[in-house]
Amino acid sequence: MSDTLFGAIIARSFTLFGVLLASLLSFFRKLGKLSIYVTWEGVPTSNNPNNAIINYELLGHCRISTSQKDTTEYKYALLLDIYNNSSYAKIMRSIVIEFMDKNNVVFSQIPNDSKNTKSYSSGQIHGKVCALNIPPKTILQYKYFERINDNDLSIIWQCTNVKLSYINEKGKIKSVDIAELDHDSYFRKQPKN
Repeated sequence: MSDTLFGAIIARSFTLFGVLLASLLSFFRKLGKLSIYVTWEGVPTSNNPNNAIINYELLGHCRISTSQKDTTEYKYALLLDIYNNSSYAKIMRSIVIEFMDKNNVVFSQIPNDSKNTKSYSSGQIHGKVCALNIPPKTILQYKYFERINDNDLSIIWQCTNVKLSYINEKGKIKSVDIAELDHDSYFRKQPKN
């Protein structure tokens, strides 16, 4: 009798241990995170026909600006490589590009998604970034772009860095540093007409 009771206790304790181990392993599988690698190109551009045209990898051909006064718009593009190393799908919602001074968001913008572009005979219509669903153990690549017109340029000259901000599947705001901006240094390097 005592052997069967002892065997039952051992069997139940191993069953309980197995359940705890399975739930612990399941918890650790959910802990994976998104790794986001960013390639950024941001260029002040001009309509001045005397300025040089440079071909950028992400932006294509741009007529560069030689001064803040000469600038008609600021174009930017970013290439995101997103890797989900979790065993569960991850979500990126409300994706925004934030231009910041030292600590505060000065200007924010929802970029266009190159995968959400529709071509017509009269031109193209670019759709804004939507929520991203990143499957487990995969890497995805997205190209985003936008332009800032001359109405908002005075705000951009105050900015020192750029961040990508999004809301994850848990409802937490996450951000990724993209680039540091040094407009004065940029304009000093440009050839003068």
